[in-house]
Amino acid sequence: MKYFHINLTAVFGFIILSLAVYSVIFHNKNEFPIERNMTVAYTEEVQNNINVLQRVIQAFNNREMEVLEQSVTPRFIRHDLSGAFLVKYTGSAEVTNFLQALFVAFPDIQLQVHDMIPSEDRIAMRYEFSGTHKGELFGNAATGVNVRFNGINIYRFEEEKIAEVWQLWDWASVLHQIGILDWSHRKSEEKK
Repeated sequence: MKYFHINLTAVFGFIILSLAVYSVIFHNKNEFPIERNMTVAYTEEVQNNINVLQRVIQAFNNREMEVLEQSVTPRFIRHDLSGAFLVKYTGSAEVTNFLQALFVAFPDIQLQVHDMIPSEDRIAMRYEFSGTHKGELFGNAATGVNVRFNGINIYRFEEEKIAEVWQLWDWASVLHQIGILDWSHRKSEEKK
């Protein structure tokens, strides 16, 4: 069994992403967070970006790879803030390769959005994945374990397509749930 090494990049990535989400929400000193149930009127550009992201989420959940490929720019860049992936994914073909590997590891994976916060050419999104580990993940064989894990993304749009995403997934939780990352030492430390 291969072990996944957690480094400080994940911790710093989370801090940076939290600050980025904060700056998206409070980009103007005179604005305050919007209540969840409030109706908000967005500019046409912002609403179009929201619609694109909603189509992407639906296409992800339905495995519509063509829609996913068409929703990103040719120069698309995916920034992995957790440090779990050593490669920077660029271009629509890389999106397909990355997602196909994810769908092999979790063929029934579903994405549920909890918050979507739009601002000009960006959208911050907090979400949860759920699925069954039925394929190889980071070189580790399938376990059949049902997992749930959270993520936060910040998307940047160009001409109604996703040009860039800063992505932070809770890979430590995934690896713990499938038995790769041992947290038993945490329980003994909590009792002290």
